[in-house]
Amino acid sequence: MWILTSLPFTLIGTLVVEGIILLLFGFGIRKNIVAFVLVNVATQIMLYAYIICVSEDYRLFEIAIAIVEASLYARLLKEHSVLRRIAYAITANAASFAVGLVV
Repeated sequence: MWILTSLPFTLIGTLVVEGIILLLFGFGIRKNIVAFVLVNVATQIMLYAYIICVSEDYRLFEIAIAIVEASLYARLLKEHSVLRRIAYAITANAASFAVGLVV
């Protein structure tokens, strides 16, 4: 299953892209690293489970991932307003999705 061997690479890429955006949104790494990593690991596993069990066309499922991340980040990220946390989640997911299409 080639898809499982690609998980670490896509996870690292996601963490880099979304981590940069986390900083650009003004969130501190020290205060948010645990939530940031756990949410991304969980949603990457969800995404791969979807690809393996349902369909290789994951584009629509990315919307569900963004909603899940926005909901989790609204509660788990420290600093800033809930609206800013949700805006971060949507922006970060859009950016990592776009990078994934190019790479």
